[in-house]
Amino acid sequence: MKIKLIFLFFLIANCYFSQTIKILSLEDNSPIEGVILMSASGEYLGKSNVNGEMDESLVKNKDFLLINHPLIDTDTLFINKIVKGEFKVKAIKETKIPEVNIVTSTKDFIIVKGYFNSYVTNNSEFNIFVDGTIEYVFDRKTGEYKSQIINEYRSFILESKDVNRKEISSFVFDSLLKLPELNLVSSALGSKSDFTKKYDQQADKTIFEYHKSKYTEEEFKFLGYVFKDSRRDDVISFDSNNPKTSRLISFGTSSGISLKHKSEEQFSKLMLIRNFYPTEIYFKNKNELEKGLKFNRNVSSFKTNYWEQDSHASFYEFLSRQFKDSFKQKENKNK
Repeated sequence: MKIKLIFLFFLIANCYFSQTIKILSLEDNSPIEGVILMSASGEYLGKSNVNGEMDESLVKNKDFLLINHPLIDTDTLFINKIVKGEFKVKAIKETKIPEVNIVTSTKDFIIVKGYFNSYVTNNSEFNIFVDGTIEYVFDRKTGEYKSQIINEYRSFILESKDVNRKEISSFVFDSLLKLPELNLVSSALGSKSDFTKKYDQQADKTIFEYHKSKYTEEEFKFLGYVFKDSRRDDVISFDSNNPKTSRLISFGTSSGISLKHKSEEQFSKLMLIRNFYPTEIYFKNKNELEKGLKFNRNVSSFKTNYWEQDSHASFYEFLSRQFKDSFKQKENKNK
């Protein structure tokens, strides 16, 4: 009997003292995935998972944290507003975009156009940040990913920093940056997918997840450097319970690894985050496809103030308030 009471106590305690906080929509109580969490001093802490959850340890001993997501109208998470492990936010944008009818089109390709951002952090400090507008090309008949067409972009890189090859925290890892790779959409929808599929009835969307980790129990050494805790997380969301390219509503992937020089005691944590949010879906023939821009992280290339017109671009305005003075936009080659 005593053993049963002890077990019951720990069960209740575990439920009551939650190890996570959950970000929920005030309208329908559905979880919001991909909410960015930052400290008041501008450190990148993480983002909510597909269940809207974040590690509770991130908010301990703090009054407030900064949060951002294209769906919400607040950028502050007040710790005293967390009730029973939940923080509710008001949505300002629908995730659904008009579905196109594939059957009625005779054109070659489905074009998914939208806003993207990609960034690298070193010990929670921004190394490089890129945002822009982009089109992804898929075969209309097979759904197979074909190519990307970059319309415009801005690049911001940490400058004026003394790099010491024996101090990972001094490195600027701008060469790690990649744009969102939507070939993963074809992979997720394929018959031999490694993704886990889940339908969220409350939010009426289908979520595909892929998680992979390496060196969690051991270290890898190479050329005087030590690596551990390599992780990758991919999340792709589709409208309704009938997932297909024409119903894509969000794409996000994050990769991380801990790294140090063999002479260092502490590891540095590197993160690469990539997001894409569709805004339009339409059809084109091969002869209608534009060439697009070639991406070069050392320049910006834009002709319009797209970041003022696209609601998703508010993400940059949120982050830019936390950028250091040495974080500079690269020159626009299309002035």
